[in-house]
Amino acid sequence: MKSKHSLKDGSKHVWHTISKSRYLSEELKGVVDGVICRNSIFAHLENILLCMLKDERPHIRELAARRIIKSRELSSNVKSVRALLPLKLNFEAADYTEMIDWSSITITPPPILRDISIAVFSSIVRDNKNPECDFDHFPCHTQAVELCVKLVTEASTEAYGFQNRDGFIRSTFFSRSIMPEFDRKANFKPLRADSV
Repeated sequence: MKSKHSLKDGSKHVWHTISKSRYLSEELKGVVDGVICRNSIFAHLENILLCMLKDERPHIRELAARRIIKSRELSSNVKSVRALLPLKLNFEAADYTEMIDWSSITITPPPILRDISIAVFSSIVRDNKNPECDFDHFPCHTQAVELCVKLVTEASTEAYGFQNRDGFIRSTFFSRSIMPEFDRKANFKPLRADSV
């Protein structure tokens, strides 16, 4: 997640999370699968198409380009608001491109690609080359997620055992919650040693 934090890698991160969770017990899978479904915005078809468009494999890039061209042709005269609803995920998928059932959904072109002409996508299909288009860079996770990943990694190195790691994480969150917050550095007034 730290090395590949772009929007174009978000779908791969979701798929890796799903594939790694398959080794859990059935009880834990039930909990984890529900959380993944609720928070799987990067498993939405538009984000999967972005990921497919920047894939290393030429046949995946070609498939993405064909789907984008087809969706643009179908939606060229339709002007409506789209609902970005979480889709039903395939937890047994062998690849991130198989996380959703493509045949049961209406494919809409990703809005981030609206300024890129159909000629660019046609050249991907025709020449089977890496696309020259470069869409805007957006992170696929927030700073809060980075802080949690850092905290869990730190807890793994500091404490052994599930309960000890959990205690380490909870005590860290508690100590952060009681620390005063300041909007600006000028508001910070250190206490004098004799007043303590």
